[in-house]
Amino acid sequence: MDSRHRKLIELSVAGREITKELSGKVSSAELYEHSIALAYIYLLFLRHDSSITDLSKLIDSSVEDKDVKDFLVRITGQSKWTPNFDSASRWFSEDGLTSFILHHSREEGETPASIIELALSLLDIKEGEEVADFGCYYGSFLVQAFNTHPTSKLYGYDLNAEAVAITKIKMSLLEAASHIELKDVFELNADKRYDKTFSNYPLGVRLKALPAESKAVVDAQIAFGESRRASSADWYFNYLLLNSVKQGGRAIGIMTNGSAQNRLDASARKYFIENGLIEKVISLPAGLLSNTGIPVTLIVLSRGNKGIRFVDASDLAVGGRRRNTISPEGIKEILDRCKADGEHSIYRRTEDPWQDEWSLSASKYLEKQITLENAVSLGELTTLITRGTSLGAKALDELATDEDTGNKLLLLKDISDSRISSELPNISSIDSKNERYCLQPSDLVLSKSGAPFKVAVVNPDEESKVLASGNLYIVRLDREKIDPHYALAFLSSKVGKELLLRASAGTTIPSISVQNLKTIPIPLVPMAQQRKIAREHQKLLDEIEALKARTDKARVQVASLFDERGA
Repeated sequence: MDSRHRKLIELSVAGREITKELSGKVSSAELYEHSIALAYIYLLFLRHDSSITDLSKLIDSSVEDKDVKDFLVRITGQSKWTPNFDSASRWFSEDGLTSFILHHSREEGETPASIIELALSLLDIKEGEEVADFGCYYGSFLVQAFNTHPTSKLYGYDLNAEAVAITKIKMSLLEAASHIELKDVFELNADKRYDKTFSNYPLGVRLKALPAESKAVVDAQIAFGESRRASSADWYFNYLLLNSVKQGGRAIGIMTNGSAQNRLDASARKYFIENGLIEKVISLPAGLLSNTGIPVTLIVLSRGNKGIRFVDASDLAVGGRRRNTISPEGIKEILDRCKADGEHSIYRRTEDPWQDEWSLSASKYLEKQITLENAVSLGELTTLITRGTSLGAKALDELATDEDTGNKLLLLKDISDSRISSELPNISSIDSKNERYCLQPSDLVLSKSGAPFKVAVVNPDEESKVLASGNLYIVRLDREKIDPHYALAFLSSKVGKELLLRASAGTTIPSISVQNLKTIPIPLVPMAQQRKIAREHQKLLDEIEALKARTDKARVQVASLFDERGA
């Protein structure tokens, strides 16, 4: 049996026996920390030649680091298990326990190995360089960095005491040159510089959650010319990462797609782009992170860039049991895409015009150009674009009634297959302030958010007054320029849906602003041709309605067939 095979067996045995000892004694949420603690205690026991069996004495005599000692005391003090030293030497080996501690992953919250491998390749760490992980968690990036670059000096910072202790344990087992510290990264020594920095920082955090007195936060606010508390913290982390590297250094952050393109963070993106601080922007596949299914962006930061390489890697996901990953071949493909323009890669110069609020969405710059003849913006074809009523769900619920008052409410769910339901919910009244949000015949209604966007035309109904809800846009067209049903036909088409999606912002729930809605181009043809297309579209919608009615009737018949025939 070769040594590699023997170590794999020892690792498997260690994992099995540790899990067996903790089974039924530790909750799933606590299992990882307790597993590492128990494995490390057994490793300390074996290294002392089984000479100390008293747990407190073993910890006191074997562990010098205060964070690690406090961690072991805290875990063992609150645990319902005790180490079984009698069987330790029978089931465990030093190699098996060491491998278990280094390779056993908590998964939830950890940076995936494929992202780390990609980041390490992009960082291009040289021999002896200082490398820092801001928010190191349980040390997976630092372990992988050591395995790839063992001569590096590694730094890790985190606010989680258990994470810091476990990372210290891992670094000591690797005998890595390292400094791991329990600290808020925004409170680090502002004068300390590293060769390379990395962070898979917490997603969805806002500026208001960061320490307001931090030098990095204050300096970033001045640089961005923006200090709204609702701004994303992503760009403040990015500012900290880049300003913590030496001249010629490089930093990588894992950020949300939203902060790469939303309006709220436009001033921060403008600062980074205009100052040549962004080297690459890589859109990663969805489902890589364990704590969220949303796609994320890997951003490479450095100084003196004359342009930005945009890479779309969203197509390179490999499905897994719990989450997606990127294969080694996929990582190689991303690195190849970083080298030259192609279907999934494009280089934009900093001096080029940057429209749409300094967007850093790779897909935006890689999307194929849609060319339309005689295109006119939707804004030029309308007399009104407004959102529906501002009344919230509670207020609308209070207006709901079973009585047919002649007042109706149009909700997003009442639009299906480009048609408005004929059975809208009744509301008791519509006050004068909300009259302006009532629909008129031939108005276009369009969903504000949630792709694919729904569109429909209001049919004449002299008997009812219909109030549009706030998640809908009311688009009143100039009927001398465009037929509403022609506009519906275009916006319902494949090209129209793509244009609506491109006009939207946001990743989890795409949303269209009024400003962007007005810019959507619509090809104008002579009115006679518009009406012909409109009639054909309406005919197809009628066929869909008829098929739906037949399907509903067949479902009723299927459900009642046995009752009609009898037992």
